[in-house]
Amino acid sequence: MSKIIKTIGKGIGKGIGGAAYVTLTTVGAAISAIWETTGDRGMMRDMFKDSSDQELIELYEKHKDDDGDYDIYVATKSLLEERKYTYNNETNKWEK
Repeated sequence: MSKIIKTIGKGIGKGIGGAAYVTLTTVGAAISAIWETTGDRGMMRDMFKDSSDQELIELYEKHKDDDGDYDIYVATKSLLEERKYTYNNETNKWEK
């Protein structure tokens, strides 16, 4: 595992004196972002992209709990964030 990080770090670090290393968190986030836009979640995003903001918020609210569909939850959250919405945890509402 450390060999992978060192190899990636060497490639990225060349331009800045070799000081930068890519962490597993960064690699994991990149893989997660790719998965969100491809596969089943990518199809979900395509299916919901023409939905209104209010429809996305309603779908998000319906599926955010443990008994909801996680892929719909992730797709609607991603689309709302793409539309410059942020979720306010204090009020439990989406704000633009």
